[in-house]
Amino acid sequence: EIYTLSLHDALPICFLLMAAVAVHLPLLLMQLPLKSYDTNFHILFASHYVQHWFDPWNSKWYAGFSQTTYPPLPQQWVALASRILGLDMAYMAVQLAAILLLVVGVYRFSRLWVGPRAASLAALASVLLGSESFLVYSAGQLGTTCAAPIYLNALPFLFEWVRHGKWRSFLKASVLFTAAAAAHHATLLFGSIFFALPVLALAFLDRGDREDGEDREDGERISTPAFVFRTVTIVLVVAAAIAVVLLPFWIALIHYPVTQTPIPHPSRANYILSPQWGLNYFVIPYGALILALPFIFLRGSMVVRLRPLLLGFWVAFLVGLGGTTPVGHLLLGRAFDVLTMERFSYWATLLALPFVGILAAELVDRYRTAAIIGLTTLAACSCALAVGWATYRPADAEDFKVNTVASWLNRDG
Repeated sequence: EIYTLSLHDALPICFLLMAAVAVHLPLLLMQLPLKSYDTNFHILFASHYVQHWFDPWNSKWYAGFSQTTYPPLPQQWVALASRILGLDMAYMAVQLAAILLLVVGVYRFSRLWVGPRAASLAALASVLLGSESFLVYSAGQLGTTCAAPIYLNALPFLFEWVRHGKWRSFLKASVLFTAAAAAHHATLLFGSIFFALPVLALAFLDRGDREDGEDREDGERISTPAFVFRTVTIVLVVAAAIAVVLLPFWIALIHYPVTQTPIPHPSRANYILSPQWGLNYFVIPYGALILALPFIFLRGSMVVRLRPLLLGFWVAFLVGLGGTTPVGHLLLGRAFDVLTMERFSYWATLLALPFVGILAAELVDRYRTAAIIGLTTLAACSCALAVGWATYRPADAEDFKVNTVASWLNRDG
């Protein structure tokens, strides 16, 4: 039997995953991420886990340091896969798994806010998302690209637990949140503000009867005390689990707190006064998504149910602008001088995808084939620009001279 897909149907998950493989597998097989900023840093950590799984002390850098100062999960995945694939291809395999998991996570997260068709279009947009390609092929932030999809997949279970009190959802959410923290601590510590709070607000708004006066399908209402109890319960359990799983990280942080002189990073620049960095950290990650910003603000402000999502996007969007606005300094404090801001732009684009799904569905309904061609072209150009940017502006674009450093290291043996 032949399955036919109408323009009004939701795209099947298998099609979305095949699209992700078709776009990113050839790029990863060419090992394009090896030119990015942080890829070899993650491979260095993975190479140590290959040889010394239970000894975190790495003597190959900084005259010796402990790898417990960084959450280990993605590097350990690379280490395990390298037994078969080698370190470089193992890195590519883990990155591909993260990309595929992002597709599923965006779909499931979007279903909290929009219908199946719009959610499937949002997931398809994630395949060609400029910020994803920027982090994979230019920034090389394996921790961020691995933690975010795990986190997105955990959020629907958080909603089900808080809204319906399902214990299986409580268990799944707790495990996934803990895994996300083990992949990248900053995603959980800072990303929860932008993702979890809107989901909790949605569950609170959704706790009573529908606005049109009709009964809900499940006929369930939850009281405010029940909502508070479930929220506090999962927060405490997840916090305890993260404390145990990342105990070596917390111990290392206590013994060696971040007291270094802040390292300047162009993502914290004022993008108006420094347009070259505005191009690098705003235009490239957002791509054609910039054209959807008016729709995001209009639709998000008009629909009550979407307002928490709009607020999360708006705050992440402002922080991602670095020093262009004072929001990053006000919200992050000293952390602003330690973190890089491209991760906040990445989170903002993920929060924008449910709106993009709505916009794409409405455009296809109205303009049909012309809309499909236009949207596909814009999305493909966004992805191609972010991928090509790593070649146009590679990590060694500054022509960094190492001769002086090398001669100093070689002096006196």
